[in-house]
Formats: sequence, C-alpha cells, structure tokens
Amino acid sequence: MPLTPDKRSYFESIGTVAVNNEIVDGKHGEIGSPDMLDAFLWIESEEKRTNSESSELRDAREARTLAIAEEALSIARDDLSIAKSSAASARENARWAMYAAIIAIIAAVISIKDQINALIIGTP
Repeated sequence: MPLTPDKRSYFESIGTVAVNNEIVDGKHGEIGSPDMLDAFLWIESEEKRTNSESSELRDAREARTLAIAEEALSIARDDLSIAKSSAASARENARWAMYAAIIAIIAAVISIKDQINALIIGTP
C-alpha cells in the first residue's frame, strides 16, 4: 500500500534521521505494523533516491573530467605538432647559418689574400 500524501509530507518534513529516531522510539508502532512498514519503506525510497542522485552527479563529474582530459590531449597534440615544426625549422636555420659562416670565412680569406701572400712569399 503506497504512502498517503499526509504521511509522505510528514516524513519529508522531518527527514530520514528523525524518522529513524521515531522508529527506535516506537512512535510508529510495533515491528511489522503498517505504520512501521510505511516508515521503513519511505526511508528505503529516500536512500535509493539519494544514491541515484549521487550516481548521476558522479557520472556527470566523470563526463566533465573526460571532456577536460580530451581537450587537454588535443591541446598537447597541437603543441607537439608546433614543436616538431619548430624543430624542423631550427634545423634548417642552423644549416643556413653554417653556410653563411663558410661563406664569411671564404670572404675573409679572399680579403686578406695579399697579406697571406706577403707572409708566405715574404714580399710586402
């Protein structure tokens, strides 16, 4: 037999702890009485509702956590791609810097060739 609206609203107004206390104090009759069963059934339904709400909150929190992790992974992949591109660009820039240094050495040798000849041959 379902709870009457009056009993349900009474139980809801005092809460599960108070209903448990009333059961212990014997305010809902003897064990097995309809009033006692109503109180037990209401407490059980409240616990199920609370557990269900907790489960839904946990599921929502886990879904948010997963979404954040997926976004972080996407950002990390983008950063890795940029880093790889930067590394390739740095290698190419280093190669061009080496070529420029070789050219600068050749230009320096050419510009002082007369001094080199003078040292080797001994003519001013």
